Amino acid sequence: MPVDAPVARTIAGTTLYLGSLNRSPDAAGYAWWQEQLALGQPPSAVIEGFLASSEYHDRFLPPAGEGAADALALAETPG
Repeated sequence: MPVDAPVARTIAGTTLYLGSLNRSPDAAGYAWWQEQLALGQPPSAVIEGFLASSEYHDRFLPPAGEGAADALALAETPG
């Protein structure tokens, strides 16, 4: 049974917020991203938008010069 497009966008939008920002969507941001999905933007564009956001950087990335080298070293460590 095919999934209705608005239902699929609702599921995708909520899942992308939870997976990328570790929170439920806010009304304004959710509406904007839902519109982008409705206009044909792929979910990967939403993810890229979240990862480029100041919220993501402030919440999940170390400030420049404060552990950034350690985080990079851990990311490059095999196994």
